Amino acid sequence: PRLSASVRASVRLVDPPRSLEQEALSLQKLRQQTNVRVLNFTAMPDLFHTLPPEEAAREQKALRGYTSIWCCSRPLTKGGQGHVMYDMFFDVIPHTDKANRQWNTAWYPMFGP
Repeated sequence: PRLSASVRASVRLVDPPRSLEQEALSLQKLRQQTNVRVLNFTAMPDLFHTLPPEEAAREQKALRGYTSIWCCSRPLTKGGQGHVMYDMFFDVIPHTDKANRQWNTAWYPMFGP
């Protein structure tokens, strides 16, 4: 699919929050971008390490559930799964993904779980 020129023209680079403090997470800066259709974060630091371990684990577990969609991928076998799961923590090594697989190496795409 082609991205329309109006959407491409409305992309804005946004600096990520520097911490998980309430002030850093304020939506005030984002609210100034009401006419922008795409926010492109320049980077996203690992802010989970600033949380207590139990809270970080709880938040990561919740986020794992947000990252799958039913889509049009063709299953490898007839009657196989045809959905896509995105791994939000692909760049965190080690980590456990939504299918409960432990990743100790760089992430790579695969059919599964």
